[in-house]
Amino acid sequence: NRQRAMRQGLLLKFGQHPELRNLLVSTHPRPIVFEANMSYWGQANRLGRLLMQLRERIRAGQDLGRLLQEMQGPGRQGAGAGAGGATFP
Repeated sequence: NRQRAMRQGLLLKFGQHPELRNLLVSTHPRPIVFEANMSYWGQANRLGRLLMQLRERIRAGQDLGRLLQEMQGPGRQGAGAGAGGATFP
């Protein structure tokens, strides 16, 4: 499913790049809007909503590496299994 794949990609990206993670958190409390009429991700601001959900998880101190492992399912270790193993403030 597209949303699941994008969530995994975002967890990898922001889990591996602290500077991007900090930039995302710095946007709080403003809404993130991604509008691209010809894009699946722009319709209903899908990408913006996923980014805001991730931002809230980071702000809540959730471990992005653990979230990624949970998304991949038990016993599965994909490319991102070790990504973002730190707990974020």
